[in-house]
Amino acid sequence: MVNFKQFFEERKRNDALYKIDNQSCLDFYCGFDENNNYCLALKASKPFPFIESTKLLTIEQKIDIVPDTYWLYISLKDAEAKNVFFSFCNDIFESIDEKKDFDDLYVLLKNRISCWKKMFSKATKPISKEAIKGLYGELLFIDKYLSKQIGLVDAIKSWSGPAGTSKDFAFKNTWYEIKTINVSSPTIKISSLNQLSDSNNGYLVVIKVEETSEMYTSDWSDIITIFDNISGKLREVNDSEIVDVFFEKLAKLGFAPDEEYRNYKFRPKEPIFYLVDEQFPRLKESDIQHLEIAKISYELILKMLEKYRSEPWKL
Repeated sequence: MVNFKQFFEERKRNDALYKIDNQSCLDFYCGFDENNNYCLALKASKPFPFIESTKLLTIEQKIDIVPDTYWLYISLKDAEAKNVFFSFCNDIFESIDEKKDFDDLYVLLKNRISCWKKMFSKATKPISKEAIKGLYGELLFIDKYLSKQIGLVDAIKSWSGPAGTSKDFAFKNTWYEIKTINVSSPTIKISSLNQLSDSNNGYLVVIKVEETSEMYTSDWSDIITIFDNISGKLREVNDSEIVDVFFEKLAKLGFAPDEEYRNYKFRPKEPIFYLVDEQFPRLKESDIQHLEIAKISYELILKMLEKYRSEPWKL
């Protein structure tokens, strides 16, 4: 895998493009355009499809003086989004690698860039550390656990939290609410009455994480690594629709894969599942007798929940 952050940092902004070898029918270049903007360029022997520019990306085609040689240039207008652009370059590079058919590749390329446009709409607005930790837990749950039970496509489709629903995941007749907390935290916060209230039984899933140094690495050490894991698996699925769904859900949460997020490292413990049924200690709307009360949040003491622990599947 090419480290595009390092690749760009090692080169001067001097109107130069550098070829990066790949096994595709497209030649892949990265560097800087004539305005010294960060740039990804592709070269082919067939014309590229039209792809519209955005607020942050200038996308243009050019015909080379060499016969049957066509270029597609994608330049970043705002350097504030450079770390997202590095992730974008990696995803495009991995997506086209080893693809030999122009027609199929152009469809893939157009769809992939369309997905990334959603990400770039959030590229200059970083999310908070607390939001990163919460999203880290949900993506970890998708990648390491839920996808192994119901498949990655259904795991992403069942991820309902980004749509503003009260539960993070809902699949068939059950649901999962994910809480990502520090290992030393004695409680978890339930932010609304609806979060654990449902006519169907579901699961409160607590993922304890230890914040660790920037030097720590593993398959699930940070939110960008997990994003890359899922994106790579989706490339193998070869379903542009589910990629679009995944990227759109992330964008709704304000997330764009900024390489700086790799600095927030976590060492996760195995998740703890608590069965939420009629016996589970929770507040419901029927418990509130005063109409004047508009919103309620409360905390649960973890050590008091031991008898509700469950194993819905073998981890």
